[in-house]
Amino acid sequence: MSGKPEAPEPVPSRARARRKRTPRDVRLKQLAEVEDLMCKLEYDGQRTIERLAGKWGVTESVVEKVAAEASRRITADRDTIRRDITAGGRELMKKALASANARDFVDVGKLLAQVSGANAPEEHIVTSTNLEASPAEAARMVREAFGERALAKPNGVNGHAKSNGSGAVPPDPSES
Repeated sequence: MSGKPEAPEPVPSRARARRKRTPRDVRLKQLAEVEDLMCKLEYDGQRTIERLAGKWGVTESVVEKVAAEASRRITADRDTIRRDITAGGRELMKKALASANARDFVDVGKLLAQVSGANAPEEHIVTSTNLEASPAEAARMVREAFGERALAKPNGVNGHAKSNGSGAVPPDPSES
């Protein structure tokens, strides 16, 4: 011993205490594996996370992050999705034609029109009359349009209207 006091052991800095990052090539393989499971509809949430965590030797949190990134990558590329659906739809149309299955042909045609945006916009026409109706007049109009049960008041038992046993709802005494 030289008489000098021993230096304390160095304490690892925060940078050194952190876990090593997963190498890029390994992370890309993990992403590809999860994307493949998702595309095949074989990704099953927590069960898949647990299985992959064991397989990869990482925490479930790491797998969740990889799955979130894979999901973003899959859904972000809408043009690719549209192209894949269109290509698959064309193959299905060929098969429907070959088998002379008109219903399948029409169904696939509708899908392709929807994906491509070829459908004509739908028009919804809404009209209104008598905008200044009294509450009693509005109630009468609703009954005419939808029947008596449309304005039935709940009696507090599972929200069902009171009945006289005939199945008809008795008239509201406040409207007399």
